[in-house]
Amino acid sequence: MKFNNIIIEEQKRIAIDVLKKLGSNNIKAIVAGGAPRNWEFKNPANDIDVFIESSEDILQYNIEDIFNIKPKERENLFGTSIFENERFKDVVNKELYKNLKHVNGVFDAEIDGQKIQFILFNSVSKNKNEFRNKVFDSFDFGLCKIAYLISSSFVETFLSDEFMEDFENKKLTASIDKMLIYNNVRSLPRRAAKLKELYPEFELVIK
Repeated sequence: MKFNNIIIEEQKRIAIDVLKKLGSNNIKAIVAGGAPRNWEFKNPANDIDVFIESSEDILQYNIEDIFNIKPKERENLFGTSIFENERFKDVVNKELYKNLKHVNGVFDAEIDGQKIQFILFNSVSKNKNEFRNKVFDSFDFGLCKIAYLISSSFVETFLSDEFMEDFENKKLTASIDKMLIYNNVRSLPRRAAKLKELYPEFELVIK
C-alpha cells in the first residue's frame, strides 16, 4: 500500500506538470476517467488521459512543441507514426477512435516514464468547468466521471454525482442512450469487462 501511494503521488505530480504546461499556453485541459478513478481507489493508473479542448483544427495546439518533441511528417491523423521521436506517437488502437465525432485525435506519449494519452476533444466551452462537464457527458460509466484539474491556483479532484452514486452503491452504471449519441456502443462489452475485472464487487447496470 505504501509503495502504491508513492507511485500515485508521482503520477499526480506528472499530471500537474502536464496540466500546468498546457495551461500556460492557454489550453483548457483536464485529467479525467481511469487515472483519477484509480487514484480515488488508492490504486496507481496504467496511463493518464489528458483531455484537451480542441476545435476542428486538430493541429492548432502543437502539443509536440510544448513538450519539446519535434514533429516529422504529418500523415493522416489515425495513420502510422507521425513523429520522429519514439516517445510521442500516433495511438495504436486507431479503430476505437476513428468514428467518434467528439474526438479530433488521440496521441500516446511517455513523460518522465509515465504513459500519457493526449485526447483532443472537439469542444468550445466558456470555462474549464463547462469543458469538464462536456467530457463527462461523453463517458458511459458513472464510475469514470471523475476529474483531476487545476482550478484557479489549486489542484482539485472533482467527483461527479454519478461517480458518487455508483461509488456508494457499488454499481457500474452505463447509459445506452448516451453511448448511442457518442457512437461507442460497440466497445461497451470491452469496457464493461475491464471495469468488472477491476471492481468485481460492483454490480453491472445497463440502463
